Amino acid sequence: MAERFKPSHPISLLVIQGDADPLVPIGGGAIARSDRGGHVLATEAMLKKYLAHNEVVGAPEVEQLADADPKDGTTTEVRRWPPGRDGVRVEYYLVRGGGHTMPGSSGLLAMEKQGRVGRVSRDFDGLEVIWRFFKQCPPRVHPAASTPKKTPTVNSALPSAEEKR
Repeated sequence: MAERFKPSHPISLLVIQGDADPLVPIGGGAIARSDRGGHVLATEAMLKKYLAHNEVVGAPEVEQLADADPKDGTTTEVRRWPPGRDGVRVEYYLVRGGGHTMPGSSGLLAMEKQGRVGRVSRDFDGLEVIWRFFKQCPPRVHPAASTPKKTPTVNSALPSAEEKR
């Protein structure tokens, strides 16, 4: 992403990441268990790129969510930046102690996966956060379509004898 990051327009961004994610390291580096061998930027570095590209100025509003389930071993900090160019939004949910999981998910499958992918936070419903975030994002603004060039009319008449001279 680092060298190829050149979006043509502002992009809203929502990040929900656990700092104990065993697959996608928050500090950057190799993606674990990937058959493609990918690497990621550190989350903070990636956020800086988006904030700069989106022309976001000002400090984020920082909120510590209530620890709804102290037994889950996670807490969540939310950062919300002021709107950027074209009203795009950037939000970051840092799940301390959280793994590569969907916050708020429950059931046997989620519990079985915790051993491999880390803890599931019960402090918020990740699906609800995603829905609310993108529902509130401004529509994507595309550059005005360029006016098609007029094709000159070709006179298909044969040149007159006078034009041939």
